[in-house]
Amino acid sequence: MPLFFFALLIPFLLYKFKSDPALGSGPFATIIQDILSIIIYFGIAKWLL
Repeated sequence: MPLFFFALLIPFLLYKFKSDPALGSGPFATIIQDILSIIIYFGIAKWLL
């Protein structure tokens, strides 16, 4: 659920740093979501085992 905040926050930050938000938001959001998903997945696996 909180992952969509990254997708909203990244274009805003890129705009503040005078960069094109449309070009940078997709890859950054994907990377952050993948990393957080892996952390959550392994956390649940560790908890279950």
